[in-house]
Amino acid sequence: MRLEQLYQIIEIDKYQSISKAARALFMAQSTLSGSLNSLEEEIGVRLFERNSGGLETTPEGQDIWLLAHQVLENCDMILSYGKQNQQLRGVVKLYITQAYGYLFSDLMMEFKKTFPQATLLMEVVSQNNVVEALEEGKANIGLTMWGFTDDQTEDVLKKAGLQFETFKSHNLMLFVSQDNQFADNDAVTLPEVNEEKFISYSSSYWATINRQLHSKTDPLVMTDREALKRLVSSGQGVAVLPDTFAIHDLYCEQGMIKMIPIKGTENYGTAVDCLLYPGKRRLTLLEQKTLDIVRRILTEFVLD
Repeated sequence: MRLEQLYQIIEIDKYQSISKAARALFMAQSTLSGSLNSLEEEIGVRLFERNSGGLETTPEGQDIWLLAHQVLENCDMILSYGKQNQQLRGVVKLYITQAYGYLFSDLMMEFKKTFPQATLLMEVVSQNNVVEALEEGKANIGLTMWGFTDDQTEDVLKKAGLQFETFKSHNLMLFVSQDNQFADNDAVTLPEVNEEKFISYSSSYWATINRQLHSKTDPLVMTDREALKRLVSSGQGVAVLPDTFAIHDLYCEQGMIKMIPIKGTENYGTAVDCLLYPGKRRLTLLEQKTLDIVRRILTEFVLD
């Protein structure tokens, strides 16, 4: 079967005449008849029957006609895909948490390359703000880690009217300077580290992770990701962060910061990548295609 044969049966159905369809297709009637016979033989059904008025589409032919339309429409979408992306306009608001700072530049560059006429507004916010912003319609897409605490359940997301997709599981790790007393440990326990001086990137995040840590001091809150790691690398404190903070990080790659697993407490600090978007309305084409970009880039890093 060839694509042109699908165009041919659509024209034959339109004119209910092989001769008229042949003229419309700028081909000989005998050639069109031979092509139709070949197609009918290949798929094993009669598409048209002759009657006193000319041709009539059979019930099987009507089914094939519908499928042919769908195939050809999809082919047109494929052929116009690049042009369609170039012409898409609009604004997409993407809210992510600090744990995904390593994706920031890749997401922005890929979006701009794919949709030069559109705008991506990406904002780094707290975990709770991601869900609230989507629920209130302030953001189009969200990316956060979900499941650090017992109250972070799928039901919470469903009640907020959100669709969600989960990816890789992550653990909280202890980030310390190369000179820290725990730097050479294979692992640490919560009681061992709860007297350390901690640095966190937000008060709400600290409140979440400290439910089991039970630190005896208040943390130094540094909302700037690079400033936080600079303080850790210089020995000004330690941080409990998702393992994603080590991805593409020069401090970790050069050994200035060590990442130590936290052991001895069941399920402490385990969460999954959670891609969020509205579930109560139809997504725009730009939103759908932006989701495709986020999925692809996130999955690439998951595979690393």
